[in-house]
Amino acid sequence: MKIDRLVTYSRADRAIHWDEGGLPLSHAANVLPYEYSLASPYELLGWPCFDELVNFIRNPLGVPSGGAGSAPVNVSTSINAGGPSVSWLGPMTVDGIEGWGFALGGTSTAVGTVQILLEAANVVTQPSSYSAADGLALGFYTKLLGGSTALLLSSGTRISEYNADNSSIATGSQTGLALPTTEPAVDQYREQSRSSALSASAAYARPILQWGYQAGEHNAQIFIGAPRFRPANQPAGIVLPAAGTVATSYRRAGLLAYAPRYVASQLNPLGGMTWVEFLVSGVSPKERVIVQRDDGTDASRVALVIPAGTLQVEARAYVGGVLVGVTGRVSTITPGVVSRAGLRAVPARVAGNIASQIGVCLDGGEIQSVACALPTCTARLVGRARAAGAALDGWVQDTGEFNLRVGDGDFRRFSVAGA
Repeated sequence: MKIDRLVTYSRADRAIHWDEGGLPLSHAANVLPYEYSLASPYELLGWPCFDELVNFIRNPLGVPSGGAGSAPVNVSTSINAGGPSVSWLGPMTVDGIEGWGFALGGTSTAVGTVQILLEAANVVTQPSSYSAADGLALGFYTKLLGGSTALLLSSGTRISEYNADNSSIATGSQTGLALPTTEPAVDQYREQSRSSALSASAAYARPILQWGYQAGEHNAQIFIGAPRFRPANQPAGIVLPAAGTVATSYRRAGLLAYAPRYVASQLNPLGGMTWVEFLVSGVSPKERVIVQRDDGTDASRVALVIPAGTLQVEARAYVGGVLVGVTGRVSTITPGVVSRAGLRAVPARVAGNIASQIGVCLDGGEIQSVACALPTCTARLVGRARAAGAALDGWVQDTGEFNLRVGDGDFRRFSVAGA
């Protein structure tokens, strides 16, 4: 898969994606990543098209607070009386994943719980996207580096809520995660989310990892890789700050667009067709843009859209911020399978008194069209709109267009993947 030389790609900072060997690979700013699935045989997914992702944990890399053996910055522990001791192994990279390690040692005299608190209580402000429907998710990679987990009874997470006065008001505590083994860390991702109704006075959320233990002599060294605390409506993925940095980190949204010199040739009055081969993993609660041709804004555009809560596709036209046309919805996208969607814009013709229209076709199936006014378009975006919040949340494998009027037969033919 090769990107067209006239396509430009931009992204504000580095991003981490999975390579063809099933390992995380860091891409510098403005470098277009090709992402692979995180399971053998590591199939190519395409160019990732996601909105900005966030990690509220400021020290997922385990930057120490002092010399060797000191606790990571912002990280603390809570252990029942008579429990094992925790010592810190420092930052490390295990099986390609950046993170940090800790060790359980000493003798515990009774059953209890070890908690590793990944932030202070009054740091992570409840994000606006946290709702009963979305929740918060806490995920991490792990591996048993040495010793044994025989004395560990359970593994889980705890997401606690605090009010503005830093008083605990609610807790979502869960067990049920698999204990770490010596298998590769990339194959040991753990995640839990909290989606219960929020307390009315909640102001902060706190991410916590926890393990239940029984009495005995402890000896276990455990890796915690790329821990991430995020709104659960964001997809999982590694989001880390720069090496040695302690700060909230982001994976900025990339911008995949056609260069202006090429767009200028698109403005053929005979109209044309734009197509995109893409892949999504499932239904989303938001509407998603597959491709749009616009005037540099979202106010005037023609777009292929996957409406919220569906796996269908429709075409829309906006002029001056007003929705002037929407086609019927076509076909059904199969999650995990490559689809090709076509967008057709046909200007009006005086001869025959034919009105301007837009149309959509998915995987060579039915065509849905609607007569409407057309905006003047000078640019094309793939996998997103101009404003944040409507990215494809999937992958693009190919895209192109024809700068000629396309009849129904060719419209269907060129809306089939691999055509």
